[in-house]
Formats: sequence, structure tokens, C-alpha cells
Amino acid sequence: MPKFILRIYFFLRNYLNETISFFIALAGAYLAYIFYKEPGFQLASLVVLAITSYLIIIFLKLKSRDFYYIFFDKYDDKKGWVGSGYFDYYPSDQAFLIKDSDAGFIFSNCLNWIDYEMNFEAKILKNTLGILIRATDLSNKIMLQFNIEANGIRPHFWANGGYVKQEPKDAGLEFKGTLIEGQWYKLKINVHKDKIKIEISKDNKVIDEKHWDIPSALLSFPVREKDKEAGDTKNPIGMLDIRKDYSYGTIGFRNGHGEKALVRKLKVEKI
Repeated sequence: MPKFILRIYFFLRNYLNETISFFIALAGAYLAYIFYKEPGFQLASLVVLAITSYLIIIFLKLKSRDFYYIFFDKYDDKKGWVGSGYFDYYPSDQAFLIKDSDAGFIFSNCLNWIDYEMNFEAKILKNTLGILIRATDLSNKIMLQFNIEANGIRPHFWANGGYVKQEPKDAGLEFKGTLIEGQWYKLKINVHKDKIKIEISKDNKVIDEKHWDIPSALLSFPVREKDKEAGDTKNPIGMLDIRKDYSYGTIGFRNGHGEKALVRKLKVEKI
């Protein structure tokens, strides 16, 4: 679909209340015009119209902010994103480049969302793209790392700044084929309760589909002893268990040092 049509569509969705109010005002003016000789009927019609419009606006307000669409085709599209490292406009591809961001970037407008679906286009430039879901802040989140070298998706679980991860084989998230660096793919991630559905498309055709359950949020982190003289850490001396709730949280992107990817045309919507 042409970009200008998409812009018109999402403009109308973003400003639906205002658009409806405008047409209601036009309808009121029209009624006033055709019934100007019958004041009683004119008044009754305008009252009914006003009550109806009031109820419609209230309903739409309750349903508002249920989606966001971000093209990532200009610098201003960084508004609402919080993080550290590099996540900015990349003019040659009209997309945002995510790299050198150990903490990642999260979209602050969806912090209290529970169930949602995100669609976007992605191009991996160097090995990985980390997609964040159920992030309550930069230290507590789940990352689905699309990893070309590992030929699959590595789930990472962050709790209070530390993390544990699963290999694609252990999580049942190995790719059917192979993702290729430098090519655009369409990704769809549906997050519903503890069920995650992932679709990867190329040239408008689904080439891979994964289903994954968020496991029990009891995370075990290795506790290491610090070597004061050498300044490094020794082998683990025990395990620290942390119970973490991943029942809600926003979306985001993360790539560490040596990892690069582009994203564009992001849509996230409540379900």
C-alpha cells in the first residue's frame, strides 16, 4: 500500500475523535439549515445529535490509544523511545538503526500494556536483532534475539539488570531456513498472556512461524566470587533465584556491540 495512503489512514485513526466531532458539527449545521423554519424540531434534532455524539466520543476515549504506527523514516520518530546507545534515523534505508545499545530502547507509551501485536520490517546488518517484549523498564524485560549465527531465536530474560538466556534448540525456536544479512523481512509478534506467536515473511509470503510459551519466571543467576588481585571473576560459587513477573510491559529493540539491524514501519496494537 502506498505510504501516503497509510499516512492518511493512520492520521484518521490517531485523530478519530476530532474527525467525528468535525462531521457531527457539519451535520448540526445542515440540520439547522433545513429546519430553520421549525425551531422545535430543529432543537430536538440538535439535542439528539449532541447526546449521540457525546456517547460516541466517550466510547472512543475509552478505546483510545490502542495502537501506534511509527514509520521510522525521520529523526522525529524517536519521540517516545527511552534507552541508551544508538537508535536513530538511517537515511539511506529510511529506517532506524539499532546498534551499540546494551540496555536497548523501549517505547514508553505502552508500558502498562498486557496483550498486543507488533508488525514491522527488519533488516539484519550484522548477525542479530533483539526484539523486546513485556519490558517494564530497561532492566526488566524479555528479549527475542533473532540470531543468524545461531540459526534461531534466543530468548533472554532480564531481571534487575541481570539476564539468563535459552538457546534456540532448547526453546524450540530454530529457524526452518536461514535468515540472510542485508535483506528485508516482515516480522509479526503476537503477545497474548504467556503465549507468543512469531511470523517471519519474505515477499508477502510467510516463510517461518513459531509458537513459544513464556516459561515460569523463576530465574537462576550464577553468583561469582570476585578475584581482588586479578580484577576478574572466578567460577560460580552458587546460584541466586529471582522470581520475576512478565505479565505486562512495552516493546522495544536491543543490539549490543558488534550487532546491527534496521527497523521500519512499526505498528503495535492492543489485542
